[in-house]
Amino acid sequence: MPAHAVPAAPQSLPLLLPPPPAVQYAPAEPRFRRCVRKFFAHLFSNLGLFGLVAGYVIVGAFVFRFLEAGNERQQRDRIGRLKNDCLGELWNITGTWSKSVLSVRVFFFFLS
Repeated sequence: MPAHAVPAAPQSLPLLLPPPPAVQYAPAEPRFRRCVRKFFAHLFSNLGLFGLVAGYVIVGAFVFRFLEAGNERQQRDRIGRLKNDCLGELWNITGTWSKSVLSVRVFFFFLS
């Protein structure tokens, strides 16, 4: 055979390769776990964080109102009583002042 000659290809190859291994799939992820994973992936996105903060604020507002409702009623009643007392005193002062002004006007009316 000359140096530049290419050897001829064999007509058939013997089957020396082992058969391919059976495909092994990972076990299917349970539905609950998949849903939890998707939930947390959404929760930690920007939209999820916004929703979490908004929910926290709303729940905090309701809890605050629940805890402070009794104290607020007491303060409102106390301020209402103080307003009524102040109005009563102003009414009395106005009545007294009106009588004294009327007597002064009558006095000056008769002097002139």
